[in-house]
Amino acid sequence: MNVLSPEEIIEQVKIVTGDRFDSDLAKRLNIDKQSFPQYKNKKTVDLQQKIITLLLAEVRHTNKTPNE
Repeated sequence: MNVLSPEEIIEQVKIVTGDRFDSDLAKRLNIDKQSFPQYKNKKTVDLQQKIITLLLAEVRHTNKTPNE
């Protein structure tokens, strides 16, 4: 499994939620938008990142149309 980077995770979550900007997602998550740069700069892969990658892959798979 190719683990998504923190930045890729944020971008994929924004697609799923329909949020256009980091600030929109931050509001949805009820966090300060300054948390995103800290998360995006994270260098080590952890269990949460692996779990989120797997969940996003399942969401993409579930949402595919038969012609995709």
